[in-house]
Amino acid sequence: MCPILQKHQFQHPILQYHQFFYPTLQKPPNSAVTPSSAAPAQPSPLPAPVQNTHLMLTRSKLGIFKPKTCYKAQLDYTLIEPPSFKLAQPISQWCQAMQDEYDALIRQGTWSLVPPPQHHNIIGCKWVYKLKTHNDGSIARYKARLVAKGFHQQQGIDFDETFSPVIKPPTVRMILSLAVSLNWPLRQLDVSNAFLHGILKEEVYMSQPQGYISAQHPDYVCRLHKSIYGLKQAPRAWFERFTGQLLQFGFTASAADSSLFIYRSKTIIAYLLLYVDDIVLTSNTPTFLDTLIQHLSSIFELKDLGPLHYFLGIQVTRDSKGLHLSQAKYATTLLHKHNMTSTKPVSTPCTPNTRLSLHDGEKLQDPHAYRSLVGALHYLTFTRPDLSFAVHQVCQYMASPTSIHLTAAKRILRYLKGTLHLGLSFRPGPLKLSAFTDADWAGDPDDRRSTSGLLVYLGPNPITWSAKKQLTVSRSSTESEYRALALASAEVCWLRTLLKDLGVFISEAPILWCDNISALAIASNPVFHARTKHIEVDFHFVRERVLRKDLAVKFVSTHDQLADIFTKSLPPHRFLDLRSNLMASYGHYGTYSKCSTESPDNINSFECTCLPGYEPKSPRDWYLRDGSQGCVRKQLGLSMCGNGEGFVKLEHLKGPDSSNATWMEMSMSYSECEQACLSNCSCTAFTSMNIDGKGTGCLAWYGELMDILENSEKLWVLNVRVDANELGSLLS
Repeated sequence: MCPILQKHQFQHPILQYHQFFYPTLQKPPNSAVTPSSAAPAQPSPLPAPVQNTHLMLTRSKLGIFKPKTCYKAQLDYTLIEPPSFKLAQPISQWCQAMQDEYDALIRQGTWSLVPPPQHHNIIGCKWVYKLKTHNDGSIARYKARLVAKGFHQQQGIDFDETFSPVIKPPTVRMILSLAVSLNWPLRQLDVSNAFLHGILKEEVYMSQPQGYISAQHPDYVCRLHKSIYGLKQAPRAWFERFTGQLLQFGFTASAADSSLFIYRSKTIIAYLLLYVDDIVLTSNTPTFLDTLIQHLSSIFELKDLGPLHYFLGIQVTRDSKGLHLSQAKYATTLLHKHNMTSTKPVSTPCTPNTRLSLHDGEKLQDPHAYRSLVGALHYLTFTRPDLSFAVHQVCQYMASPTSIHLTAAKRILRYLKGTLHLGLSFRPGPLKLSAFTDADWAGDPDDRRSTSGLLVYLGPNPITWSAKKQLTVSRSSTESEYRALALASAEVCWLRTLLKDLGVFISEAPILWCDNISALAIASNPVFHARTKHIEVDFHFVRERVLRKDLAVKFVSTHDQLADIFTKSLPPHRFLDLRSNLMASYGHYGTYSKCSTESPDNINSFECTCLPGYEPKSPRDWYLRDGSQGCVRKQLGLSMCGNGEGFVKLEHLKGPDSSNATWMEMSMSYSECEQACLSNCSCTAFTSMNIDGKGTGCLAWYGELMDILENSEKLWVLNVRVDANELGSLLS
């Protein structure tokens, strides 16, 4: 003890406290516990106090201990997937799944047991477990798969060619759009153990699977006769086997997409889409589909899943109006995986008017989670064109992501949280091709390359879209726009080839809509001035296509340029405006159409010709009152005063007298007028224009709509507040 403390007989306050309340626990240091002579020796329930070596006193030194309660976590592997054979073996559901898989392997004659060959590669295998779920997330069945360890294979010894094609997303959307327009049925098939049907050409040996090692020959190995999951050549072997059967039945492979197969006879046309082991069928003769399914079932183990309802993680719903595609279940699973289910939603997937840079933020120590998230987000663009530019941005930094890039990827998840109901909607319409093309000149802050945006329609349905950075730097905005026009031309030509393979012939030349007058002049004028010499010659095939009447290029205003959503991060009002013309909202009131017609000479014979993506969704989308017609333009989906409320633009409307209006503020833009009127729930209608020499500003009307429209003296472009209930009476 310290000499000073020993001199003054000082005692620590904690020691005084314990001596007062716990006198029985006090024992002299270094003293032994002597058992009583009257009772047998019992071990002390408390450890002996620790000898003090410093002034700090603790409960453990005084022999005071609190019992620790230990909990053992027990996972229920009937509800989650076990990571190993050892954990799955005690559970009856997984044991039955493994037995079913093993029986299928033996029934297919997948291997034969042979002595292990000398000087030959022997690969391992393992069991992989997967829970198959319904659309609502409930468990459908337990699936066990025996997978070969293909990473042990050696090229040139036990594998050679490995490439196997899969169906392209635009082809899938093209077939679905045609089936809706032609009113054909859609059927779905699934091949059980598809890879087991592929026949191997190479000599491959594999160890026996866990739990099923032969008692007679435990040292033998499996000589594989057919492909098995995990082998590098398994997808190719299965594709060759299945396509061989289709060709024998009379199908032909499309030249534009080798995973699309077409059957054509005098009266029967059928299309088959193949994506590994998932098959989609459609035909103008339903009985032919039954015959085809019966024929394939005699060769392969097929499951007829009936009408198309769930394909590649996409929920498909068909009704009298058309076909609706949604990835809500996939998006919800993604939110759960990254713990973003309770996040606050945002209105846009990108921060408005900003671009990511390679050097922003701190480099992530472990980029694996970022790459996994971005890869999952990329698949969502199958039915979500509104995500294309945001996903395109975060995909550029997979090699070296930073904290800023991760924040941008999580913002996309926040946007998904509030837009799970969005998806694609295919409706019947005329079979004609049209495309919107745009470019953001020198938008990338790191290398100043431009971003091309592309959107192609077949009739009223979007078929393909993309946001892609150009390969070289453009010296002018005209060059970047012309490159985007060339990319769109190539995509349209490919789609025309695909339609030709399908037997669909389009009489009208596809229209390419571009908002750059100089790019249109280069495409249309065979002799242009020397300023175009810096554009590569290969991009001039657009001009050749135009001269041959294979394509037509036309001007569209920047305001109506739908491809603008694929080139840059837009402000919320502009983004929502464009999204309303691309996406369908399920369980919400729909969007309306906007027409490009100028003011008509004869108002009574007025007709509207709409741009693709702006067609009316129903006959009630046309405004008709007192002999004047107008086109409902769009609803932005903003609802600040009630569910479904927003402003609908009525063009060529005999509108109210401006003397009854109120100027909200001078020098306000259209979007500022809209926001101001939305925030004021008594504002019934507004317009932004120059009236009666008062200047340009926001002119607003208050009161009942029909009272406002009583004095109609001139043609107007008026924005009227409506909700889902009022719109029906307004358009009736």
